[in-house]
Amino acid sequence: MCRKLGFRNEAGLFCVRCLMLGAKCGVFPSLAKSPRVSDKDQMIKVLLHGLKGPLMINGTRYNGEMASYEMLSDQEVSDVLNFIRNSFGNSNPAIAPNEIKAKRDK
Repeated sequence: MCRKLGFRNEAGLFCVRCLMLGAKCGVFPSLAKSPRVSDKDQMIKVLLHGLKGPLMINGTRYNGEMASYEMLSDQEVSDVLNFIRNSFGNSNPAIAPNEIKAKRDK
């Protein structure tokens, strides 16, 4: 399944349910053509530390909770973020594992 979605490893299993279902049913903000995913630093922060609502995005209130995935390796975080940042109509430069490490070490 993960390889079909473009992941090189199993890190994608952590995100598939939310990415494929959550955004479509309005529980979480959509990632489709989202300017939010182009903010590299914010995306790294959210994946490493999680995010808890309420959030107001484009006039819609979301009150979900995304768990922290700090247990993923720098490579896995990079893989997940690069998938998000270049899927769903998004197109952004890749995030390298060393960029994840630099943010994690702060």
